[in-house]
Amino acid sequence: MWIQREIRRLRCRTCPRVVIEDVPWARHDSGFTRPFEDAVGLLARRNDKTTVAKSCGIAWVTVGKTAQCVVAELLDRSRLKDLRRIAVDEISLRKHQRYLTVVTDHDRRQVVWVAEGKRIDVLESFFSTLGADACVRIAIATMGMSAAYANAVTETLPELQLLREVPIDSSARGPRSRGASCAASLPPQTDDGRGARLNARWRAADLGQRGDEGCRRR
Repeated sequence: MWIQREIRRLRCRTCPRVVIEDVPWARHDSGFTRPFEDAVGLLARRNDKTTVAKSCGIAWVTVGKTAQCVVAELLDRSRLKDLRRIAVDEISLRKHQRYLTVVTDHDRRQVVWVAEGKRIDVLESFFSTLGADACVRIAIATMGMSAAYANAVTETLPELQLLREVPIDSSARGPRSRGASCAASLPPQTDDGRGARLNARWRAADLGQRGDEGCRRR
């Protein structure tokens, strides 16, 4: 379906700029309607770009640009508020050792911050964005074996309880029931009673397979 309408060019009264009239059904400087772009952004959350491009009949590169516009407008600005327990991990972005640092809120079970790289300064930029007052409210951080992440946390928040995953031999794995002591290392949430809900790596079942040696407290 095509929508055609004349859009006026307006001259600003206070400066020499000429701007294009905004319309309620499309974002600024976009050739697609707002509902279509929202649909592309929603599909991009669960699918790769190639699948979304074929499904929507648009170019592969357009999927990324559209998703960026949607995220920039609809991103929850309050996602960094009231963080108490966070998870820090990296995922592979592309080949040649390119990674993304991902910070997740355990209690809300959602990603709250992402940045390219996995160096110590990347995670420090998260704490800088968060602010000193919000940082001191964080009680627990879980993460893998990255020394850079651990150093960033301990240097910024030396009093923070840090839970790290430690690789072990398969012969050291205990019965699933032993995971209860690992899961119990996160105290219950007192604000709303929901308790900590860890991501896949830190679920009680997974910890039960790893045994008590699968994590240690620092």
